[in-house]
Amino acid sequence: MLKVQGFVEPQFLAVKKAFENNFVQYGEFGAAVAIMLDGKEICHLWAGTKDRHGETVWREDTLVNVFSVTKGIVSCCALQLVADGRLSLDKPVAFYWPEFAAHAKDTILIRHVLHHISGLTAFHEEIPPEDLYDFARMAEHCANELLWAPPGSQ
Repeated sequence: MLKVQGFVEPQFLAVKKAFENNFVQYGEFGAAVAIMLDGKEICHLWAGTKDRHGETVWREDTLVNVFSVTKGIVSCCALQLVADGRLSLDKPVAFYWPEFAAHAKDTILIRHVLHHISGLTAFHEEIPPEDLYDFARMAEHCANELLWAPPGSQ
């Protein structure tokens, strides 16, 4: 039997129902969700196990990795900068980062990057593993990368 732990403010009980539904209808085996609204935590739920075999219970502090979740986080941050007047979706990336303009990337707009249509789908050359954890080196790799397709075309 599924035991959802944590809390949810009464007006957001639909969130708890949707969370439970992920287990019941869609076969989720372990998950957590936390939601803040106006600086106040309104929901913090967790349930299930952290392995498919059901051997280790999911706890409040279970650590997880994230993959595509960062796209949403970056979009939220970018849109907040737009709302604050500090970023324009229609300006070239090179307006904010001049080195990025190398190799005909001067027409790539912020909007292209956020829509995944910048023409930069992968690195042409293998990146040394140690560079993946070095911000300056990765920025250099990105700035020096060549286009795979014209910006905005695909």
